[in-house]
Amino acid sequence: MYTATFADKTFGDDGVVTDTVQVEPLGHNWDVGVITKKRTCAEDGVRTYTCKRCGTTRTETLPTFGHSPTEPIIENEVLATCVEAGSFDEVVYCMSCEKELSREHVAVEPLGHDWGEAVYEWSDDLSTCTAARTCNRGEPHVQVAPGSVAFEMTKEPTATEPGERTYTATFEADWAQTQTATSEIPPTGDEAIIYQATKGSVTWTKGSGGKLSFTYERSQQNDLTFSLFTGVLVDGQEVPQGSYDAYSGSVVIELSPDYLETLAAGAHTLQPTFQDGVGDEVTFTIAEAAKPDEGGSVKPDEGGSKADGNGNGNSGSSGGTAASTKPASSTSKVSAASAKTGDALPIAAVCTLIVLGLVVAIVAFRKSRK
Repeated sequence: MYTATFADKTFGDDGVVTDTVQVEPLGHNWDVGVITKKRTCAEDGVRTYTCKRCGTTRTETLPTFGHSPTEPIIENEVLATCVEAGSFDEVVYCMSCEKELSREHVAVEPLGHDWGEAVYEWSDDLSTCTAARTCNRGEPHVQVAPGSVAFEMTKEPTATEPGERTYTATFEADWAQTQTATSEIPPTGDEAIIYQATKGSVTWTKGSGGKLSFTYERSQQNDLTFSLFTGVLVDGQEVPQGSYDAYSGSVVIELSPDYLETLAAGAHTLQPTFQDGVGDEVTFTIAEAAKPDEGGSVKPDEGGSKADGNGNGNSGSSGGTAASTKPASSTSKVSAASAKTGDALPIAAVCTLIVLGLVVAIVAFRKSRK
C-alpha cells in the first residue's frame, strides 16, 4: 500500500490521499545450487537450490550413472593337468565402486598327454626291447611298452665265416614301432657239429594259454636233427614227459602252457639234448599277467619279450607266439614221452585197443554168468 501527502488541502481536509496498489510477487531467485548427495553407480544423487530473496530451498534428483564394468578377471584358478580337470572363476567388477557385478565358474577339461617321440632300449644280450615315451607337458608321466622279441638266423655261419641272428621286437602299443637288431654267430669250425637255435619266441605271459616254440638246426646233415633229438632241459633240469611236443623240420620244440605256468616269473634257460651233443642255450622269460590301468596313472602297456645273442629270448604279446610257423601236417611229431625212443604210438590206436579190451571183458563176464 502506498500513501501520498499534499500541502494544498484541495485533495482533502488533511491534505492526505490514500490509495492501495497491488504488487505481484517477485518470484524466487534461485542460486546455482549445491550437491548435497553425490550420485553413485547404484544410487541417485541430490542437488539443493536456495532462493536468494527468501532463503527457500528446493531439491533436484541426479540419476545414477550405472556401473562401469571392467574386463573379466580370472580368480581361483586351478590349472588343468594331463589327467585332471581344472577350473577358474571369471569375475567382472565396477570400475567406479569396485562392486562385483558377475561371477561365472568355468570348468577346464584335462589337457591329455602330449607324448614325445618313442625311445627304444635293447638289453645288452638283445633279450629284451622296451619302448618308452615321456609327456612333454613337464609332468612325470612316462609310458612304457615291453616288446615281444623273436629271433631268426638270417645268415648261417660256416667253418670260417660268422653267421647272423636277427631279433625283431613287436609291440601291442600302437605308438611303438617294430624294431630290429642283429648279433653275430661264431664260425662253426672245421669239424664241430653244432645245434643252433634258428627261430624262437622268448617271452611267455602267465594266463595267456599259448605255447613257447623254438627251432634248432644241425650245422651238418640237418636232416638228422629230429632223429637225434632226445629231450629238453629247462634250467638244467629235464622237462617232464608230456610237458612239450617236438616236430620234425629240423626240430621244433613247443613247451606246453600247463608246464610254463609252473615256472616262476623271471628268466629261464632252455637247451635241447641230442644223441651227439646239446643245442644252444636259449634264455626265455616268464612274465606276470599285465595288471589293468588304474586312475590317471600311466602304466606299462601289455606285452613284452626277450632274446639274447645266443638265441636266448622271451615273448609276451599274447602268451608266446612263436617266430616260426607250425610245420605242415606232413611232418613228424613226437611227445616228451616218446622223444627219446622215437616210437610214437597214435592216440587213436590206443583208444581202439582200450575199447576192444572192454568188449572182450564184457563178453567173458556174460559167459561166466551162464
